[in-house]
Amino acid sequence: MKTRLLALISLALVLLLAGSALADLPSYNIFHIGLIDPAADFGSQGTDVSTTLGNVTGRNLGNNNQAIFWTEEGGLVGLPNLASRPYAVGNGVNMFGTVVGTGATTFYGSSPLPLIWENGVVAQLPLPAGQDMGRANAINNLGVAVGSVNGGSLEAPAIYENGTATIITRATDTGCTGTTFYDINDAGLAVGPGTDPANAARNVGYVYDMATNSAFEVGALEGRNGALPFGVSPAGHVVGSSMVFQGAGTPFIWTAEDGMQEIPLPEGTSQGSAKGVNSHGWVVGTASNAYAIPFLYDGENTYQVADLLPPGTGWNLNENTSSSAQSISDEGIIVGSGEYNGVVSAYALVPDNVVPLMLQEFTAVGMDNGIAITWEVFLVDGSQSFGLQRADSMEGPWAPVNAPVSQLGNATQVLDTTAEPGQTYYYRLHTPSQSGDLLVMGYASAQRIGLLGLALDAPWPNPAVSGTSLAYRLPSQQNIQITVHDLRGRLVKTLVDGGAADGEHIVQWDGRDSRGSRASAGVYFVNLKSPQGSLTQRVVLTR
Repeated sequence: MKTRLLALISLALVLLLAGSALADLPSYNIFHIGLIDPAADFGSQGTDVSTTLGNVTGRNLGNNNQAIFWTEEGGLVGLPNLASRPYAVGNGVNMFGTVVGTGATTFYGSSPLPLIWENGVVAQLPLPAGQDMGRANAINNLGVAVGSVNGGSLEAPAIYENGTATIITRATDTGCTGTTFYDINDAGLAVGPGTDPANAARNVGYVYDMATNSAFEVGALEGRNGALPFGVSPAGHVVGSSMVFQGAGTPFIWTAEDGMQEIPLPEGTSQGSAKGVNSHGWVVGTASNAYAIPFLYDGENTYQVADLLPPGTGWNLNENTSSSAQSISDEGIIVGSGEYNGVVSAYALVPDNVVPLMLQEFTAVGMDNGIAITWEVFLVDGSQSFGLQRADSMEGPWAPVNAPVSQLGNATQVLDTTAEPGQTYYYRLHTPSQSGDLLVMGYASAQRIGLLGLALDAPWPNPAVSGTSLAYRLPSQQNIQITVHDLRGRLVKTLVDGGAADGEHIVQWDGRDSRGSRASAGVYFVNLKSPQGSLTQRVVLTR
């Protein structure tokens, strides 16, 4: 059965972003997101792109002061306003097209309320008891939104999840607390500014971990004493601006492994802030001199976004004060604002070799008659070919798997009957990009089991709200261990540890960790380990 899962992916296929010279960067096409009513509206702004699939949000300016949703395939859609809030902005969007943002009574954001748009329908996110205003700034792919409640010196970070709002008061080891959240990833890392009770003039780079209910500071660049974080990637990169007290800032990227790293400013600028980051560590933001200068950082070099444009586009991104680069997806799609033929407009800068698909699942499971490799792909547009390869190690060499292909609903499965029992095999799924390159979508590994009878059934219910049950079968009396792990592989709870009789059994997980606390919403893995092998099932926990 399944011995190790190297990748179970709910991400879109991304570019192989490599190289440090401008000539090595992808070629881009720029899309004018447009105006809801070109005759009456005077501008638009792009604020966010989903981590995958290229969903874009922002706002329209003019007679139609409302949030917008855009895709390359479907074009621009104006999102309805809440009746009591005629001014709205979309601040965050996930890969399923759910948008969150803020509705206000004036253009300047008076009396804000946190809003959510699902399937084009607007609703207010609930506020905690005693609160009458708030904001929603981002939403992850699990449907967890973040922002803030209240305002001014009383503003506090908030998480909006499953119909409830929670104010986050967790302090860092240094006693600092947050004021708002600007972004959140699927692992539950939320980032935003915070305050230092010992030094109110110092900006605090505040990070809250939903999985552990803990908070920490990202620190500051050398020679600075504070930071403002604005974005967090699916892989845990944090980006923003670091400064001395409230002074001019320098863009930074932070990781748990390398700490704070300075992002070089584009040539001719003196200050700036990083706003968005993807899983590859590519960063976008805006620097400034006399003008606002959107930039892209590829991990080594920083480029003006204006230099990435094809010639003759009609866009001005480096000689005005309205331009910005706000967000970047894992496919490399950049979203922001600039001037298009003299009008402030939202844009989407799209690499021309993005493969428009999403890999929803890729697993390898050891069976008594072979190893079953299963994948499910959501195609945004058109069709795509795929190849499956096998190796004895991650280093290769890789060879094609020649076996019949079958369809299981929306999923595709191959049974590798040539796998020998007791040996671990590695598999990778690949597809050609539009430029002809071979792109690897995911990796998985498994070991064929020679003994009949070991089984772990799928959890039910799944998704689960308060708990789930799994049936399992043992071929003989033996010692087993059944454990729950999160996406990072961390042990959440041990369900069974010891001897068990042969036959059919039921194990239940109540959705809580080993301390009795409710586990955060997200994806978890239930693993059965026995002398015959190891089986894993995935469960999605919602709240």
